[in-house]
Amino acid sequence: MEGKKWTPFENDVYLFYFYNPLTVVVDWLNNGKEIKEYIVQRYPYLNGKWAWVVKNERFYFLPGIGWSVGLQRSQLKRVLGLQRIPYRLLPTGCIFGVAAQGLILHKEEDNWWLLSLLCSKVAFCFLGLIVPDKMPGTGPCANLPIAKLTDDEKNKLGNLAKEAYSLLREHDTGNEPSTHFIMP
Repeated sequence: MEGKKWTPFENDVYLFYFYNPLTVVVDWLNNGKEIKEYIVQRYPYLNGKWAWVVKNERFYFLPGIGWSVGLQRSQLKRVLGLQRIPYRLLPTGCIFGVAAQGLILHKEEDNWWLLSLLCSKVAFCFLGLIVPDKMPGTGPCANLPIAKLTDDEKNKLGNLAKEAYSLLREHDTGNEPSTHFIMP
């Protein structure tokens, strides 16, 4: 969380749908002071402009939707076979990087129904038209046509995404390497 030394870091290039166990942390004490100082020292050609590397800091710690864009060829083959992009919930209190991008919405409650839509074959088809044969970045996702939905439709889609998330998270409590492991 914000203000703590170790903050969950969403930068995995894994194929997690709906839920990601977030097993990586980053030292973000004093708003990432140590990381920013390292960037300034390591990359002198940036002339002290660490913001060229630490992007969109104002969106850190906000809830949203995350996905991997730097997939390996074998992972991309699997995504193409499933015909679904691995979007997942980006929980409150984490930072996202360049390999796993984040989509932050104005209303947190919209994360669930949009997550359900984004993990669908329909979204896969539309994104395939925008960027064929590669993972979409934030630009193509922003260009997705999303129909106006009624509150009832949003609730139904949101409940499906919540159910998928809950089942996957519950399954992770029996996975020893998981941060949510409690028992076999």
